[in-house]
Amino acid sequence: MSKLIILAATLLLCIVIAEAAKFYRVDKYKLCDDVTDSAAKFSDFHVVGKSQAISISGTMEVTRMAKMPLQFHLMVNRCDVDQSNCEHFDTIVFEDVCAMYNESHLMKAHMAFFSPPLTCPLNVGKYTSKDGLMDMKMFEIFPIGNAHWQAEMRLIDAANKTATCVWSEVTILEKDM
Repeated sequence: MSKLIILAATLLLCIVIAEAAKFYRVDKYKLCDDVTDSAAKFSDFHVVGKSQAISISGTMEVTRMAKMPLQFHLMVNRCDVDQSNCEHFDTIVFEDVCAMYNESHLMKAHMAFFSPPLTCPLNVGKYTSKDGLMDMKMFEIFPIGNAHWQAEMRLIDAANKTATCVWSEVTILEKDM
């Protein structure tokens, strides 16, 4: 009986998630303006939103190794869809992001579309992606829809220097754009 209840609850959750599919429009994806010596550079980089996913194509070139350990800083703002009103949503800091990345099969799988595969720390070289899909479904259980999101992702090395910084803006809607 309990297995039947678990199966029914799982099916109901799948139906709710399927009904609440989100559509992603990537409005901006670029290196932060205040970082002039980023360890990573992008060329011919295209980040495009889709239903329940974001597609990434292009080349990321790592020009220098960062001093370990690397801190991960993510600052997020939530805005109205028309961007008329924005407010700070959250700031997340991880002290040693490489230790976390190297221990997490989920994080590695989430970024597996790069060739060669991403490592942490990133080795000097070129990493390419051709229509790599970043599956966003795992985030859709949170109330993220019908909003414009601004995020700054910054990696800071042991010398307290920004190794790289990416600014992105994504509009997420409950219906196709």
